[in-house]
Amino acid sequence: MTAGEEISPEDGQAFLDEDPLEHEEEEEEPLYFPPEPNAILEAFYVTPGRFVLSVDDYDAGYLYECMFSDEEDAESKPAEPVRAVTVTGKDPFMT
Repeated sequence: MTAGEEISPEDGQAFLDEDPLEHEEEEEEPLYFPPEPNAILEAFYVTPGRFVLSVDDYDAGYLYECMFSDEEDAESKPAEPVRAVTVTGKDPFMT
């Protein structure tokens, strides 16, 4: 088809009926948790209440930005990183 060429009504409807995500469904692998937590190589503060961790072994190659939780929330919420960024040789926190 070239620019400006008309589509037949049947081809147009077939295009609209096709689900673009139908072919992209992949089975997700289960999350892997090492039997023992990996060593923290480096930790530093970014802003008050936020810090960044560099971790060894399975989690190497990422920087994990984390927040300190409030004492009331420490029991109710799991400790999850705010974000994880791949180490690429430039500072991902300077945006």
